[in-house]
Amino acid sequence: IMLFIVGGLVHSWRGYKLMMYAIAWGAVVNILASRLLGSEEGLSGRLAVEMGSISNSNDFAAHLLFTLPFLLWVGLSVRSVVLRSAALLGVFYGIYTILMTASRGAFLGLAVAALFFLFRATTRQRVVLLGLAPIAVVILAVFVPHQTWRHIRSFSATSADADIEAIESSETRQYTLRKSIEYTLQHPIVGVGPGEFAWYEGLNNRYGGTTHGFWHETHNTFTEVSSECGIPGLIFFLFGIISTFRLANATYRQARSRPECKDIAVAAFCIMLAMASFVTAITFLSFAYLFYLPTLAGLAIALERTAQAEFSSRDALASEPQQPPWGGVTNGFQTGAGRIPARQAVS
Repeated sequence: IMLFIVGGLVHSWRGYKLMMYAIAWGAVVNILASRLLGSEEGLSGRLAVEMGSISNSNDFAAHLLFTLPFLLWVGLSVRSVVLRSAALLGVFYGIYTILMTASRGAFLGLAVAALFFLFRATTRQRVVLLGLAPIAVVILAVFVPHQTWRHIRSFSATSADADIEAIESSETRQYTLRKSIEYTLQHPIVGVGPGEFAWYEGLNNRYGGTTHGFWHETHNTFTEVSSECGIPGLIFFLFGIISTFRLANATYRQARSRPECKDIAVAAFCIMLAMASFVTAITFLSFAYLFYLPTLAGLAIALERTAQAEFSSRDALASEPQQPPWGGVTNGFQTGAGRIPARQAVS
């Protein structure tokens, strides 16, 4: 339903900005929740929220990747220096919070976001990023605990200082990934049923010397779709993601070519940044049926529609003749009563 709520109910650029502000405030609430409700999870002391649907460390990190670009939009678009500085500091602290979750998928999402920023941002924004990045890296290296960095780096058991908890997690993820690919090939048309992978795997396997399977989700959004909805479902799923990105990118290109529409270009850029980082993170999570991707699609649809209307209105405003301070407009002089010679008007 988020696709229709977001994509259908916003009809003006002002309304679209209000929606962007709302999601940015959501990012602020998420950051505050990490401080007020945060707790250490597992042997590596990973940050997690004690309650809610994103209490898992990995889920919480992916959620922050979704919301932080909207807070970045505030930092790049508002005129108030105080509000801009506060928003950018919030983004930095949000990145620190993501690292404290020790989510390896979210860490890759941050890396993809940095690369996307370097390739698609303006020259001025790239210079600022490259100038601040070394300072940020030093600060994060000092304040993020060593065991958290070790968990993030533990992608395989061959690492010299691999984290045991991270290796065990990797092994279970590899198992569910293999099974999801296996079920995709066994049931290529309709899959085993939406949301039924854990049930199907649990009944038909023996995991770890037990009499049953692992009873867990796939830990991969794309094989979650393919194993549960079949290959046609995966194709439609991928087309939805690609078309959403293409729509936002087309709006971005149009707005960037218009000097008076830089605010729209920044909004489109931040939506694409959210997509790039979030889709990377959910490659290691089971987020196929949640509201995030439909919301991004709705944002792209509403942005395209409101941006086109805004382009037309700004073009019309730019084409109108400018009013002189005394009220009339001509290529010489004109008053409300009609055109009069320039000499008389001056006199």
